[in-house]
Amino acid sequence: MNTFVLDLDHNLNAQYHMDNHVIIMPLEAAQILSAVTWSKRLQAPYKKPSDTNHPCILWCLASVQNWRWLIKYGISLCNEHQYRWGTYRHKLLNTFDHFKKISSEMERRIPLIGLTAHPRIVASNCINEPTVIDAYRKYYVLHKSHLANWRGRSIPEWYSNLTID
Repeated sequence: MNTFVLDLDHNLNAQYHMDNHVIIMPLEAAQILSAVTWSKRLQAPYKKPSDTNHPCILWCLASVQNWRWLIKYGISLCNEHQYRWGTYRHKLLNTFDHFKKISSEMERRIPLIGLTAHPRIVASNCINEPTVIDAYRKYYVLHKSHLANWRGRSIPEWYSNLTID
């Protein structure tokens, strides 16, 4: 479970995701949101998680703005999936619609403290980068290059230009 933060703009962030991540990350976002929803005693599309102490779940629980960010992240990735593979409507968009509908209830159950720092679930040689974006970009280059495909998109400029010390 993870959220790849490759840009602060949701659309660019989704465009920078490699094909494999465009496919799987909407589901991971939905699972995180479901875990948070269950923890607040509301119904969710996915079963109750066994690991509620995962850093992504704790991050999402920390702030309503984190909750909202993750919904936008999932929707942007679904839209990117539609762009790359020409599907009509990604089936997980209905799941994210559900989360948007219960957002007002979640706002009463999760602190309203602003967007907090994203967890960095990356290899140890990437974690100490100055920003979360730098950490995930370095992680992509060093540890995910075997997945480097962007169907219908150019390789991100930062990916081609990133030099690793």
